[in-house]
Amino acid sequence: MNTKQISSIYLTSIFQPWYRNNVFSEILDDDHPLCFFQLQTKHNYTIHQYIKYMFVWFNTNDQASEMLISTQIYLERLFYNIARKYGTEIVFTHTTIIPLFFTCFLLASKYNLDDSLSNKDMSKFLFGENSAIKTINELEIIMLQYLDYRLYISPEQFQRYSSFFSK
Repeated sequence: MNTKQISSIYLTSIFQPWYRNNVFSEILDDDHPLCFFQLQTKHNYTIHQYIKYMFVWFNTNDQASEMLISTQIYLERLFYNIARKYGTEIVFTHTTIIPLFFTCFLLASKYNLDDSLSNKDMSKFLFGENSAIKTINELEIIMLQYLDYRLYISPEQFQRYSSFFSK
């Protein structure tokens, strides 16, 4: 299966249904736990366009489905942890989903791959410059805190999504 097929399966079978239920159009208040993730990215792409473009830019092929599954599980953990801790259900917005998604993807890469993505690569991809590395570092730290530093994914959790890619 090539990366175009993998990203298409992920977008239509996993991400789109989740996105429709969990991403809202409003801007977060300054006191919302995820307001820091409301960042202007390099392009005016939608999250779907970024995901497709990511596979071309990072030349991600071998472990693409594993990275997407891990990213999705981290997003769901984030949603659950913030809703539980802060008592809010509106967590993801159009202005936060891109930095949130790619921070989770970066963590999945670092946790699962020997040759992982770097903060420099992610900075250049999202913001078009290396000077935003500090921002990527801060996003990574905040994400780890919200995930309670739990990056391990059980085989049962992983299996729930991997069946989509074996069709």
